[in-house]
Amino acid sequence: MKVALVVPTWNAGPHLGRFIPAALALDPAPDEVLIVDSGSRDDTVPRCRAAGFDVHIIEPGTFGHGRTRNLAARRTEADILLFMTQDAVPLDRDLVGRLAGAFEDPRVGHAYARQVPHPDATPAAAFARRFNYPPESFTRTWADVAEMGVTACFTSNSCAAYRRSVFFALGGFDEGVPVSEDTLFAARMLRAGHHLRYVAEARVAHSHNYTWRQEFRRYFDIGVAHGLAPWYLELAHGVGGRGRDFVRAELAELLRTRPHAIPAALGRNAVRWLGYQAGRRHRRLPAPWRERLSGQPHFWRTSTA
Repeated sequence: MKVALVVPTWNAGPHLGRFIPAALALDPAPDEVLIVDSGSRDDTVPRCRAAGFDVHIIEPGTFGHGRTRNLAARRTEADILLFMTQDAVPLDRDLVGRLAGAFEDPRVGHAYARQVPHPDATPAAAFARRFNYPPESFTRTWADVAEMGVTACFTSNSCAAYRRSVFFALGGFDEGVPVSEDTLFAARMLRAGHHLRYVAEARVAHSHNYTWRQEFRRYFDIGVAHGLAPWYLELAHGVGGRGRDFVRAELAELLRTRPHAIPAALGRNAVRWLGYQAGRRHRRLPAPWRERLSGQPHFWRTSTA
């Protein structure tokens, strides 16, 4: 099966020194590499073209996490669509082969990679990667949703592959949400009878050292996405349960290793909860506030949500 690597970029210069060499070293190499750039003001475009990547430029105001990836998918021809973000760095040379191998099972419609923290990750960022990306691979099916709730639909477009035929049969990503286009697709895919595979043997370095303000905005956007897709919450219950599991696990680790950091962890998780709840109720907020509280201001400039 042929694989297309798709990477949306915007002012990606600080990441390209690690990303480009790692992408060029992939073996087997992807059959297509498409960079979709949202009007970068740095040297992203010439560096990507110099690396031999196909670069398609869009107007910055037209970017959307779902919309831009759908556009990119239509510009490729490969059987497998492998989406990555500009700040995710392949750690395994055979990353493409390991992810593509998941699709040897015809029931698998989507597979995602393991994320490990960047070397400069804060303890909070490193814990989030350990909690969400365990060292063992697994497969999720529709039967898991009843028991596991939203956990069964977890995935991440920072490094995730999709069977082209399934992707287009289900209409691609939802373009009407600011974020979470990947998990919403995973839920629809599971409901349609396809399988979701987590490939722990395919690793990328990816993490974010968010400030508390950035945490609030990130979870505000997740809350907005869930509020705009109530069917998702009905299908994949347990958002609160997963959050409680995360907090319990983090506090247990801190109690063993860094008890002095527990107050900060509690505060950070409270900020996340407040952001999520505000996002779920975004329609009650004045329109100007929605854009200010969001980490995706471009979404609100074109959205009627």
